[in-house]
Amino acid sequence: LTKSRTNVKDCWDDGWFDDFLGLACLYGSETQKNSIFERIIQDLEVIYTDDDLMRFPEFSNLAGLRTAIHMRITKIRGEGLGKKQMTLPATTADNEFVQIRSARYKCAAGEHAICMNSIRKLSFDPDSIEMEENRHCRLCKADWNQCGPICKHCRIAEVLQDLRPDSITIAVVTAIYAAARTPAGTSLLNANDSVHVVDRAKHFFDVLEAEEREKVGAWKMWRLHLSLLNDFDELVSCKQSIRLSQEGEDLSIYTEDQLNAIVQ
Repeated sequence: LTKSRTNVKDCWDDGWFDDFLGLACLYGSETQKNSIFERIIQDLEVIYTDDDLMRFPEFSNLAGLRTAIHMRITKIRGEGLGKKQMTLPATTADNEFVQIRSARYKCAAGEHAICMNSIRKLSFDPDSIEMEENRHCRLCKADWNQCGPICKHCRIAEVLQDLRPDSITIAVVTAIYAAARTPAGTSLLNANDSVHVVDRAKHFFDVLEAEEREKVGAWKMWRLHLSLLNDFDELVSCKQSIRLSQEGEDLSIYTEDQLNAIVQ
């Protein structure tokens, strides 16, 4: 890493793409800059066919691209790209798991690691507070007409489903990586003693690939914990006594859960 990028919380903080574009803008000859730019444009001909929410900012030169990708990463780190989904990519009515592809990408600095640690800390022996919170969650227990606060388990899923990088951002950094390995890119990096940029870029993509594999495992662990919470919920329901309603009894004073235990 360069001295300016020692505080790195994840692979996006490395900024190898910014370093390469900066070197090209500052030290590249017109021939090198034109060659690098044309190669990038060639690889990105289709990125403007997507919807406006995920649209990459337009640019006409390498300096513009550098600004555009900075804007893109800043938005990913902040409010996120795309629309926030308040649906749970979890189960169908028959409790089968379905992972919905999120139309949103949001990853604050270090958020991937924080989310993975949250998954690892899920206990196979959840305490009463977690089970009670999950039992009344308005998101994962919507089929049971629950209207309580969103449970911790669903909040983890909201973060996890947004962590997958959008295809446009990946296409842009992939095009920059390809341009850095062209004769023009290699010559520029060699002349400025910056061949480490390509090594950092390779490491960046290796980390992205590893994170994708980690997220697959995280979804499996998340699903197992959801099944465990559902099983505990069913067990509690089975333990509840069921009785007949009494003549003239005011049933309006009972909660939905209490009414489920009364045969009218």
